[in-house]
Amino acid sequence: MRIQATSHNTNKYSSEWISPNGKKIYRIHIKGKSERNYDYGYVYGWNGSSWVQLVKRCSPSSNAEYDEWVDVSSYNVTKLKTRLTTDRSVLYSPTYVDVVEVDTNHPSSLSVSSNRALRVQVRSHRADKYSGAWAAPGAGKILCIHMKGKSERNYDYGYLYGWNGSSWVQLAKECSPSFNAEYDKWIDVSKYNVTKLKTRLTTDGSVLYSPTYVDVPEIVVDRPINGSPFDSSTWWIWG
Repeated sequence: MRIQATSHNTNKYSSEWISPNGKKIYRIHIKGKSERNYDYGYVYGWNGSSWVQLVKRCSPSSNAEYDEWVDVSSYNVTKLKTRLTTDRSVLYSPTYVDVVEVDTNHPSSLSVSSNRALRVQVRSHRADKYSGAWAAPGAGKILCIHMKGKSERNYDYGYLYGWNGSSWVQLAKECSPSFNAEYDKWIDVSKYNVTKLKTRLTTDGSVLYSPTYVDVPEIVVDRPINGSPFDSSTWWIWG
């Protein structure tokens, strides 16, 4: 995502950078150098419906670099691109903007596998099948889930439910986006305050895809209490 300008009156964009598996971006490491109060480096993020400005920076003093981590978690973005603008006057050497590092994990989170405990597959019509319940290690809050599956579009559905301490609430309902195609997405479920998950698969009386299934193979949870065997470091994505 590095852009460098060697001329005046520049207005240049980078290509898009897409977070692996469509994961939410929590923090970005931005670096650059551009004439203070005249030339600017920008970072934009895609929130699912539009590009929103996350950062606008220029040099803090003459010919100095900026170099900082920025919390962008409130924007709920999964893609990034940079932009660099220059006016008619001074050009620093180099004049540039870059996002060198991207953090796609919640600062106090960890990613754990469900070990196929949430996979449900059916081979018959008119099925209505549930998985067993999967509990987050250390009773940690579940922040984000990786949901996959395949089921006849608009007729057969994979569901995900979460336990909020008093009841099971529906978190997601998915079917294939096109004929015999898989869905494969990350979903932010942090607002539901759930600590357990279970899946469900329903089919009607017509077409069965091969295989017809739903699964949540990976879950991001708040870091559990001290002593949990699941304690782990966060993932880092280098851009």
